[in-house]
Parts: sequence; structure tokens; C-alpha cells
Amino acid sequence: MQYSDGSEEELDSENELQGKNHKNGQYMSEEDEFEFPKLIPIRASTAPPRPLTEIEEFRRSSDFLLLENTVMMSDHLKQRPDEKYDLDSEDGQRACKRFLNQIERLCERFEAVCATRKYRE
Repeated sequence: MQYSDGSEEELDSENELQGKNHKNGQYMSEEDEFEFPKLIPIRASTAPPRPLTEIEEFRRSSDFLLLENTVMMSDHLKQRPDEKYDLDSEDGQRACKRFLNQIERLCERFEAVCATRKYRE
């Protein structure tokens, strides 16, 4: 047998070609025996994933998670009708303590510099 590139394959005998893989004198592999349906639905190929934007990268970072948790903690603060935070009840104190701890972690993470307190003198 000669291939399109000019190389040849030697055949031992004609019996090699006439085995269980022959159908009507043609070589048939196991895959050839499968019949495709007449209408094959063509599925559109998807585009390759685009690189993440800076905002999307930030949203996946631990810094964003820390900021998000801080905002959620601020929502749990109890506010009185006079628009001051409730520190008289245990729930109000607990919410305030959690929020302040979260703020402290946030300041440590972003290496916030403390302001001077000279105005207190």
C-alpha cells in the first residue's frame, strides 16, 4: 500500500485484510460501524475565556472579602431613634464590638496610619 507522502506499507498476505473487520471488501473499523443520525445538531463553539478585569480580580481577593465583611458588620449596628448607636443593650454592645474588631483588622491589613490626637490636649 502506498501513502500520499510516498512511503509504502508491506502486507504479509491478503488474509490480513479479510478478517472480521471487512465489510463488502472494504476495511471497517469499529468506529465506522456506528451510524450517525441524519441531522446532527451543530453546537456553536464558545469563545475562549476573557481575562479578568481589575475589578473582577479585586472581587476575588481577600481584601475585598474583608471590606465586604466590614460593611455587613456595619449593617448589624443597632441605631436608636435619636440616630445614635445603641450601646445600652447587650445586642448593641456585641454588634459594636464586632464592628470595631473588623475595623481594626481592616486597618492592619491596609496599614492605616493613626491620626495624631493633639486636638485632645
